[in-house]
Amino acid sequence: GPPVEVVCSIYIDSLGAFSEKTMDFDLSLILGCQWRDGRLANITSEHVAIPEGMEIWKPSIDVVAKESTPYTSALSVSREGNVLMMQWFTIKATCLMQLHAYPLDHQKCSLLIQNLKIVWGWETFWFPGDTPIVTRTSGLHSQLSLETVESFAYVNSLLYPGKYDSNTLRFSLRRRLSYHMLQIYIPSISIVAMSWVSFWINIESSPARTALGVTTVLTMITQSGRPIPMPEVSYVRAVDVWLLVCQLFVFLALIEYAAVNYISRRLKRNSNANAFPTNSNSHPENSVDDTVLTNAGGSNIADTIDHICRWGFPLAFLLFNIMYWVTYNYIVQT
Repeated sequence: GPPVEVVCSIYIDSLGAFSEKTMDFDLSLILGCQWRDGRLANITSEHVAIPEGMEIWKPSIDVVAKESTPYTSALSVSREGNVLMMQWFTIKATCLMQLHAYPLDHQKCSLLIQNLKIVWGWETFWFPGDTPIVTRTSGLHSQLSLETVESFAYVNSLLYPGKYDSNTLRFSLRRRLSYHMLQIYIPSISIVAMSWVSFWINIESSPARTALGVTTVLTMITQSGRPIPMPEVSYVRAVDVWLLVCQLFVFLALIEYAAVNYISRRLKRNSNANAFPTNSNSHPENSVDDTVLTNAGGSNIADTIDHICRWGFPLAFLLFNIMYWVTYNYIVQT
């Protein structure tokens, strides 16, 4: 006979526990399907539940996933013979994530719902082209926020062309940034800003500037080495770019002090050499004046470099931030 038209709707109860390492997620949904069975018409005067022991035809619906457990179901029938079947599923589904823009990424995950028996040619029924989907937003406890859910009908059987026997749900998700802002971005920005304090410390205070520079470098290395449960991928992620650039900034701040300290000491050595003239005709008072001028010139050069870095480093870091957020929020996503 002709295929039975089964009208289904989907209620997503909870969505969460996305794992980038195992590339899967947990889902709990309720699948409601309705069809008409003329053999059950007029057996009751109202909409009643079908007893568990009563054998009737019902579609064998399967959710294609790593783990899918229909933990309960309920059947009811109306006076006209319309049968309503409600099934509750707990699912662990696969989602192949692209992590180039992590943690500023958008993901698309799919879930296939099909008639198990039609695939093997045992019986026939079909989905309508549009499947209503309802989402309980309070049940979405995940680091990814659900933006849209789309439904696509497919044909797996050639016996009834144009009849949809499978349905795919596609979830469009966007990662929430609150956790990563608190754990990665804000701490690393604080460490980079702390390294700039050395530009305001006197050049002669070598212990203070050296200790500050080494501390910020080691802290940034520790921050970058925190274990993140991620798969080993062969490409650079957005978080890797951020941490590498932050390490570069704190390292350059330490190198800057080494440079100005070297310039200052070198000019002092030259001035000390000029302070003891080998020519007996030279005047000592002139040598002392030259030494003072040379020392002042060396300090001025080092102070000038420090002054440039006081504004150059923050401006360069601000420029990097603009490029970073624009690139990964807009350009990479499109």
